[in-house]
Amino acid sequence: MFYMKPLKDVSVRTKLSLGYGLALLCIVAVGLFGVAQLRSLNEVTRQITGVWLPQVQVVEEMKRNLAEHQLYATLRMRTDDTRQLQGIDAEMARESDEILKGRRAYRRSAGSRAEQDLFDQFVYLWTAYQDSLTSIFPLLETGERIKALKEFETVSLPTVTGAAQRLDDLLALTNQRSTAVAAMADRTYTIAQRLTWAAIVFAAACLGGLVVWIRHNVSKPILTVSEAMHRLTLGDHRSTLVAPKRDRRDEIGMLFSAFAGYRASLERSEALAREAELERQHLAAAAANMPVGLCMFDAERRLVFCNQTYADLYHLPEILTRPGAHWADLKRFRIAAGLYVGPEPEKYLEELSATIDRAERVVSLVELRDGRTIDLIHQPLPGGGWLATHHDVTDLRRSEARISHMARHDGLTDLPNRILFHERAEEALIEMSRHGGKVAVLCLDLDHFKTVKDTLGHPIGDALLKEVAARLRRVVREGDTVARLGGDEFVIVQKGADQPVEATAIAQRVIDALSAPYIVDGHGVMISASVGISIAPDDGENADQLLKNGDMALYRAKADGRSTYRFFEPEMDARMQARRFLELDLREAVGREQFEIYYQPLLNIGRGEVSCFEALLRWHHPKRGIISPAEFIPLAEEIGLIVPIGDWVIKQACLDAASWPKGIKVAVNLSPTQFRNTRLLSTIVEALDASGLPAGQLELEITETVLLANSPATLALLQQIHILGVHIAMDDFGTGYSSLSYLRSFPFDKIKIDQSFVRDADDVDSSVAIIRAVTSLGNSLGIQTTAEGVETAEQLERVRREGCTEAQGFLLSRPLPARDIPAMLERTRAVVAGDIVEPAPEMTDERKGLGRRSAV
Repeated sequence: MFYMKPLKDVSVRTKLSLGYGLALLCIVAVGLFGVAQLRSLNEVTRQITGVWLPQVQVVEEMKRNLAEHQLYATLRMRTDDTRQLQGIDAEMARESDEILKGRRAYRRSAGSRAEQDLFDQFVYLWTAYQDSLTSIFPLLETGERIKALKEFETVSLPTVTGAAQRLDDLLALTNQRSTAVAAMADRTYTIAQRLTWAAIVFAAACLGGLVVWIRHNVSKPILTVSEAMHRLTLGDHRSTLVAPKRDRRDEIGMLFSAFAGYRASLERSEALAREAELERQHLAAAAANMPVGLCMFDAERRLVFCNQTYADLYHLPEILTRPGAHWADLKRFRIAAGLYVGPEPEKYLEELSATIDRAERVVSLVELRDGRTIDLIHQPLPGGGWLATHHDVTDLRRSEARISHMARHDGLTDLPNRILFHERAEEALIEMSRHGGKVAVLCLDLDHFKTVKDTLGHPIGDALLKEVAARLRRVVREGDTVARLGGDEFVIVQKGADQPVEATAIAQRVIDALSAPYIVDGHGVMISASVGISIAPDDGENADQLLKNGDMALYRAKADGRSTYRFFEPEMDARMQARRFLELDLREAVGREQFEIYYQPLLNIGRGEVSCFEALLRWHHPKRGIISPAEFIPLAEEIGLIVPIGDWVIKQACLDAASWPKGIKVAVNLSPTQFRNTRLLSTIVEALDASGLPAGQLELEITETVLLANSPATLALLQQIHILGVHIAMDDFGTGYSSLSYLRSFPFDKIKIDQSFVRDADDVDSSVAIIRAVTSLGNSLGIQTTAEGVETAEQLERVRREGCTEAQGFLLSRPLPARDIPAMLERTRAVVAGDIVEPAPEMTDERKGLGRRSAV
């Protein structure tokens, strides 16, 4: 390796020259070797052309086989010996196979087009020759030897001679091609020798050009890069060096890439400096325009920067917003302007100074003397000084206050809601426990409010609630709380020592104030209020218990006729518990089939026969016996069980009526709740289909409560039921508000006059007038009329004279199970005959008051 050290000092140009010399020697050697190889190739070519080509051998062999085949064919024509014939046939077959092999071999190496044509002619003649032998040899077998010999001489021999001639022509063409190949080999050698010398000369020229290219593309670029790098090292950045092509990846390319990277790094540094300046300008612009006041002070408490928002926030003059302004001057200006916290400005200044000295982060919410609220963040900086943000959150605080108010107040009336009620009630109870006294909770509910809302609409109902809230505010004392819990439910929290006197007074004032007439959007409205009162600590020690007990007292006030007040009593809780147990039993009764349908007859006065049985529901309680529908039907409606119970009543009544005498209908009462069930129509259709009862023998009784809202959907459902053929009757006619308008909106089949008019018919002339008017109205409209509550023969005769179509009451029969229908029919006939003039006796299992129909 001793020779490697001097080479390190040799220039790149010298190394390239040495490489050129070595490459040139290699090329000359290769050229001489190529010439020698060409001479050897010429000798080999001459030897190949001096020998018969394989095609010649194939043709010669086929020619010999053809001659032998012809010879065997001739022998075959002249021999009669059977043993010889077999040998001749075998030889002929072998020669045919050899010719077939020769044909295949020649076909694979066929030369020119002329050779192919001659070969095809040979194949054709050979095939014709074989076909002639195929037709001649059978003649020998049949004894026609002369004819066979004649055809052999005239057809077969000339054909095979022509085939041999074609083979001779092929041999001549093959020899000509061999001679041409030899001449071509001589010419190829001469050309190859000349091209070889030309390649040597060309290679030498290329090497010379390579040296020139290397000098231009290697030596010169290296020198240029070295000079440019030297200038950059000296600080001259005006280099105009152009990099080579991007696909160059040799040392020169790497050198140019390194130089370009170095120059790019310098450019990036300058660009980063420009970007930093631009970012600084953007940051300054953002700080100047941010909605939060921003200020920065150094360790000497001098202003470094403040944005315009900070200056506007405290109305600072321009001289105090310039860098270098002292913090104390800013604070003195703010104190003079009244923009500080607390009543003592000097103390305020001392506290701020102490905060700065402690160098601790402070987040505070301060109230300025001008009423604004500032969210202040004081952040110390490393090395002294601080950064502070001042955010005016006055509007935000007001919005939060509004949100907090909305969370604790009713959106419609702006009264305290349930949340604030609980807070005020608990505060009052805490105060009561500390200072004595009592707290009254008054639960209010508006009477007939739902009727107003259903008839006049929700907007009128909302306006009425606002007027109610305004009246309640005027009624209560300062310090009391009136809240709306939802719907038409209100509650008042009253503090005072003189209870229950004060609670009684305010309850009466509330009833009087809310019962006065209202004018709402041009509509005259009359409502009243019921009040339930619970008093702490006797009736409860927390808001929930007081509210619960007040609700029970309110329930009692409504049960006692509304528009009154009631105080909570322990017995009320017992009744509510009993109602709860009744609800649980009612839910079990649905699944355990504890219900039974009783029936009460309706007499057709004109015919003197029973025309219909009204289905009345009874509940056989396992412990309490038969429970009045007036007791459990309202509960069933309230808890949502009236729909499945009503569906069962419809289906069972239809099944029972299907077995009655022809012409007797069954009447089923429908609750208003059932009309809100979308499956009511389907239930009626299924009941009729399952029982086989004609639709005309089913009668559905509704009260005007069903039509009170005058809902198009309700009228449409009634029309669909009526189209089925089911009869529709209006029950309790004359006890509502607008029954006459209902007769106009829907074609009822029957009107049932309320029993109160029938009961007073003997003593009150107005009741007789009402009965007469209703029957007259029914006759003019083609509607049947039924008098309810007929208990004496005199009442039956009275309704007969006034024109009623049907009668119903205890005179005919009390409600009885379906098994007693034959007995009811017999009693009805006895009443018509005049044998019975007194009402039916009360049964042992039928408590007083059960004669009234259920709401189902």
